[in-house]
Amino acid sequence: MLSAQQDMTLTMEECIKMASQQSLDAFLAKNTYLESYWDYRSYKATRLPSLELASSPIIYRNGFEQNWNSTENIYETSSSESLTSRAELQLNQQVNFTGGTISLITGTEFLDNYVKEPQFTSDVVSINYSQDLNGYNAFRWEAKINPLEFEKAKKAYIEERESIALDAIDKFFSLIQAQITLDISKRNYANAEELYKIGKGRFEVGTITQDELLTLELDVYNSQLAKVKAEQSLIRRRTSLNIFLNIDKNTIINCIIPEDIFTIEIPVSEAIDKAMSNSSTVQGLDINLLKSEQNLKNVKATNRFSSTLNLSYGLNGNNEEFVESYDNLGDKQSARVTFNIPIIDWGKGKGKVSVAQAKLDAQKISKQKALIQFEENVSNTTLEFNLQKMQVENSAKADTIALKGYDISYEIFKLGKLDVIKLNQARNNQVKAREDYISSLKSFWTYWYTIRQLTLHDFENNTDLSEDFDALINQ
Repeated sequence: MLSAQQDMTLTMEECIKMASQQSLDAFLAKNTYLESYWDYRSYKATRLPSLELASSPIIYRNGFEQNWNSTENIYETSSSESLTSRAELQLNQQVNFTGGTISLITGTEFLDNYVKEPQFTSDVVSINYSQDLNGYNAFRWEAKINPLEFEKAKKAYIEERESIALDAIDKFFSLIQAQITLDISKRNYANAEELYKIGKGRFEVGTITQDELLTLELDVYNSQLAKVKAEQSLIRRRTSLNIFLNIDKNTIINCIIPEDIFTIEIPVSEAIDKAMSNSSTVQGLDINLLKSEQNLKNVKATNRFSSTLNLSYGLNGNNEEFVESYDNLGDKQSARVTFNIPIIDWGKGKGKVSVAQAKLDAQKISKQKALIQFEENVSNTTLEFNLQKMQVENSAKADTIALKGYDISYEIFKLGKLDVIKLNQARNNQVKAREDYISSLKSFWTYWYTIRQLTLHDFENNTDLSEDFDALINQ
């Protein structure tokens, strides 16, 4: 079943609003942000205490093992068969300052060795601490980088919103240009037909030549062909805008030319300052440099040696009865230091450090180069915007003059006081002036929204661009 055709008149602001709310690009931008949001939530969750239940329901062993004979003061080897079952509850917490992990554990174990009565061993409570001793603290680096990446994701979302506005402007003005081209082609076709009729009468009385009459007839066919092409172009561009705005394909959109422009002039230095402090591009460069520094620190730390400290203290008991295993508790302590020191690695470790240092140096240079290019882009765009206002004003005047010129030429031709060549020249001037005016308007608004995207600042209201991210998550 076909949808009914609907007419819709859109201003540029309404088009941008619709694009930011319901276009597929808007949905993609939102879900990209949500992905970053949940990544950050997951990171924050890792900084909180975690409670885990660990269990080994069945552990069966059968073989030879050594046991200490305290009477004879010797180790004795004997066959052994046992069935063990263990469960424990662990409360773990990362220690961000040191990079270690502290755990509070309680559990119980059942042992049946088929020789003695089954025994229950209860670890009432024990406190464990584990710590790498190589000087690299991954938790502290994560605490530096992850919040910055989340802030970058927020800025990137706002920038993408401005990018959607730029796409909307492009398609909006493309449709306006198609509308204007069709209007001009219809008018030219009607004028060409009228002039051809007048020309035939003049040819009969001998005031114009046959060559001029043929030129007028050719204008009719060319004008008709131009009108058909303009109609096809209008359909294509209207369909493109409908698809972009995610609205029914049968909707007939008519765009209103945004002829009112800002009169403000943006200081280049202020635009650069805002871009440097607000842009996700700059923050991304800072993050990349931090990651390179993190990598170098990690490689240096693990290249020298790897060492781990594990400490544990608790209370436990043992009995044939489960409840009584919690009586007569005794201390349970352990301390362990493990390390691994490379002796001969044929320069592999030194090579890794050199590579990491080279990557860091390259990242510093890349950041410096990217900042220079970014600043130049902001500066050039701001300068172009400040000049574009004059361009719009001049092209608007030229458009008005060219339209009046064509109307005058048309009337003079009808009076027989102007040749076909000059009439066609006046018509071409009118078409070009109109196209130049629309193009200058499009450039003005493109520069404006590009500056907003680069600086994340609204210079009209003198406020930074923002978004209600809580509302965005709850939509």
